[in-house]
Amino acid sequence: MIYLVMNWSAETWVSVVAAVVAVVGAVTTVRQTRIAKNAAVSADRQALAAEEQVALSRREYEERRAESDEASGPIFTVTEVHLETHGEFFARIKIQMVSGQPVRTVKITARGKDVRSLAQSLGDYDRLEEQIWTDVAQGAVVEVIAHLEWHHDTPTNVTLDLVCEEAAGQHRRWLRSVTAAAVEPPPPPTKLGQSRYGL
Repeated sequence: MIYLVMNWSAETWVSVVAAVVAVVGAVTTVRQTRIAKNAAVSADRQALAAEEQVALSRREYEERRAESDEASGPIFTVTEVHLETHGEFFARIKIQMVSGQPVRTVKITARGKDVRSLAQSLGDYDRLEEQIWTDVAQGAVVEVIAHLEWHHDTPTNVTLDLVCEEAAGQHRRWLRSVTAAAVEPPPPPTKLGQSRYGL
């Protein structure tokens, strides 16, 4: 057998070497293809992970920005509440902006179990869907009048919803609510020896 191999012609040797080189080349190509596929899969995974990281960072940024915007918005408080009768019952409520960015407009609406609507003034029975308060800054106070049902609970809870639009800058918008509890006024004091009914 060794003798046969030794007696191969140059053409046979060239053919054998070419075949061996082709086999080695094919094996190398298969290995490189596998490596390339694995690298492509790895690159796809890395790209997907990078996209997820960017999306997560964007969400976190948006959440921080929203929290910052919300924190810089206006804060309101109820300073006075009076339940009054002018033919019907009305709650006269004063609210004050105690802190936050100045706002161009505040649209005020009223709601509650015994709330009919807002009113322009005490004794006014025309429905007012919303009251507009303009150029509002820290310390500003506005009076709101709510028309109540004749038969109402005491105290009567009146919730005022406030839609606030920023005066300058980013034109941000905030939604706020305050609740006022209107109670019947105490009876007038009586004179000594006289009942509350004047007898």
